[in-house]
Amino acid sequence: FEEDGGRRVHFANHGYVMHLGVVGEGAEARILMAGINNACNRPFVAWMPASGPAATSPGGGPPRYRYANTPPGAPPLYILLPNSHFNLAMGKPYPIPLRFPLRRETVSVELNDPGSNDLLYTYEFDLGLKPVRVHASGEVFALHRRYEREGVLDHRAEDCPELNRPHMLRVWTPEDGWQDLAMRVSNPNNTE
Repeated sequence: FEEDGGRRVHFANHGYVMHLGVVGEGAEARILMAGINNACNRPFVAWMPASGPAATSPGGGPPRYRYANTPPGAPPLYILLPNSHFNLAMGKPYPIPLRFPLRRETVSVELNDPGSNDLLYTYEFDLGLKPVRVHASGEVFALHRRYEREGVLDHRAEDCPELNRPHMLRVWTPEDGWQDLAMRVSNPNNTE
């Protein structure tokens, strides 16, 4: 929004935008954003030029998430972050992106477990949203063991596929559409 309250740029998302940040200046300025894509039941991170044009998140999901009147443009990059077996086991549709720290050279999306509010994973990107790494928090193993004891999860934390295999991101660009991208996870037992 402009200082007078007028709209500067418009972005229609199939869900809600929880966090915004601006990087760059002038014609190079970009709006970074993170939130929830309800059509796909996943957290997202994206960017668009701060000067516009108006844009809509990429299509997907059930028909009820289709807009009648959408802005004609699309963001240059839109990434769906994976769900977690933590939220799925608790009957929650997606982990919550509670923090979106913007640093000098990187931005992170910190996903929390909606059942316990514990930090699960931190997805780190460069300022162009190229994936850098994903970290499992130190709280993940304790939370996993708690869910094991409660019978919510049926495997040990040490054997957990989510903690030991790459996380799959869905990456959308106007040129290539949707593509999968594997992102290796580091955790307290695997710091590679």
